[in-house]
Amino acid sequence: MGYEEEIKVLRDRINEIDAQLVPLFEARMRAVDEVAAVKQKYGMPVYDAAREAAVIEKALGLLQDASYADSLRKLSVADEHQPPSAAHPHQFPAIR
Repeated sequence: MGYEEEIKVLRDRINEIDAQLVPLFEARMRAVDEVAAVKQKYGMPVYDAAREAAVIEKALGLLQDASYADSLRKLSVADEHQPPSAAHPHQFPAIR
């Protein structure tokens, strides 16, 4: 098997995984929307830094390969130029 064939097999595997991840991500975001709605209904702040940190730590604990920890953190935490949580609109409505 040559380079092109080998890369195609690996990229096809990535595409299959992405096809599974995207619906899970959307389901998670819908749940986040529901949490935000309940918090708004009761006049509570939507963003909770302590909860976000706990969720990230729990996710890190689920990793079987700790070498992916930095990549997982990058998925979960925005960089210095964005608000936390990848700027979910319910947490930061002014940036919608």
